[in-house]
Amino acid sequence: GRAAAAAAAYVHIPFCRRKCHYCDFAVHAIGSRNSTDSLMRGYTEGVCREVRATARLQQGPQGPLRTVYVGGGTPSLLPPPLLGRILAELRASFGLAQDCHVTVEADPATFDRRQLEALAAIGATRLSVGVQAFQDRLLTPAGRTHGVADVHSALNAVAASPFRDCWSLDLMFGLPNQTLPDWRESLSLALAAAPPHLSAYGLTLEPETPWGRSLTKGVAPLPREDTEVEMFELAHEMLTGAGYEHYEVSNFARPGQQSRHNWVYWEDRPFLGFGVGATSCDSNWRVRRPRSIRAWERWVDRLGTRACGRRRP
Repeated sequence: GRAAAAAAAYVHIPFCRRKCHYCDFAVHAIGSRNSTDSLMRGYTEGVCREVRATARLQQGPQGPLRTVYVGGGTPSLLPPPLLGRILAELRASFGLAQDCHVTVEADPATFDRRQLEALAAIGATRLSVGVQAFQDRLLTPAGRTHGVADVHSALNAVAASPFRDCWSLDLMFGLPNQTLPDWRESLSLALAAAPPHLSAYGLTLEPETPWGRSLTKGVAPLPREDTEVEMFELAHEMLTGAGYEHYEVSNFARPGQQSRHNWVYWEDRPFLGFGVGATSCDSNWRVRRPRSIRAWERWVDRLGTRACGRRRP
């Protein structure tokens, strides 16, 4: 029979200050340009057109969405009013459940408390903060645009924001020159921030990235494989010992704080994707968008042409 309607959506915001050395996502580096420039406004309108066209082309009843995940890139570089336009379009085209989880990824040094309040006002309900490490000597070679001082400022802003009871902190292990004591320190400082949810990801070397081309797993400056195993085991020990539930592979949550969107991927449920490089998927098909903004815009134009004249069921 026909596949079940998707109750989840992923929206890709490709803008970053610069691309990290391990990143294989569709990213458009903007440097220090003004975040309200025409590129971001044009991209926002393109996503809204894609949402409308997708809704028209769907067969049968759709929605409401129970989870929306805004990833990147660095979504916190997109001004909240523009993100609000995208959320409003999702609501108009598919509907949002009353208890919909709307998660927005945010990097330290790209937001303050006022911006977080603006995100909450447009309908975001959950924040995912990409800390990755608490050591400048690990962050800088990775190409991260924030330092440890920015991390602490960001965590203070979250603690004073509407997201203080619903947010996640991301860490990475297996980084070049990272030691087991470094990892223990990062876990301890993350626990001190008391996030309701914490993700601990092992570094993956993607072939078409600077690190993928220059580094080899288990070969210096990367930690040995047995050290990586110890890092994973230490995360499990420290976080479960602090009252977090370990679910999936890389995620830990306080009771009742698991990521609803993570489960969509883990259980292979259908989801919609919007934006550059995003993927839509159900049991019968998988559609990947182009990874460059210009090619994606042409793709959206063709999608709109197909949807033109099609009355939504």
